[in-house]
Amino acid sequence: MSISQFRNNSPRGRAQALDETLCAELDARVRGFIARANALFATELHVPSWDARARGALAGKAHLQRWHLQFNATLLRGNQEHFLLQTVGHEVAHLVVRALWGARVKPHGAEWKTVMRAFDLETRATHDYDVSMLRRARSPFVYRCACPGDLHLGRVRHQRATRGATYFCRRCRTPIAFSHQCA
Repeated sequence: MSISQFRNNSPRGRAQALDETLCAELDARVRGFIARANALFATELHVPSWDARARGALAGKAHLQRWHLQFNATLLRGNQEHFLLQTVGHEVAHLVVRALWGARVKPHGAEWKTVMRAFDLETRATHDYDVSMLRRARSPFVYRCACPGDLHLGRVRHQRATRGATYFCRRCRTPIAFSHQCA
């Protein structure tokens, strides 16, 4: 199947931001993980549609009801080898879990870990790709926790915090407190 043929399988083309070689490699990896799942779990899952339009720090996302995957083209280009193995396998694992165990399982629970181990992949729920080049201008509301340095919240989260929502630092897990607003 040529690249132009599978681009027509989803609206507006699957891989607008990827060159043909990378697009073909991504498609081959998705197909490979589905084939592996079919062999490992004695099932007949079909290949999902996919696109490379995920944005921000999101490396990938599995749309379970639509049987569709989204990948971040920028992060793929910057971390090609690891992304094609770990991130693609991670997202395909979500679809496999949905097909085998249904909708009432935790996103990164025991079933997902079982599939990831069957794929011989790390059972990590998050990536550690460098996203500094993706960040927009810092959010204007500065918060602090027990860690050194500042945390920046956007307008919506700042408003929620002023109305009583509590946010916690991801590193030290202590509540964060408003410090000041940047000019």
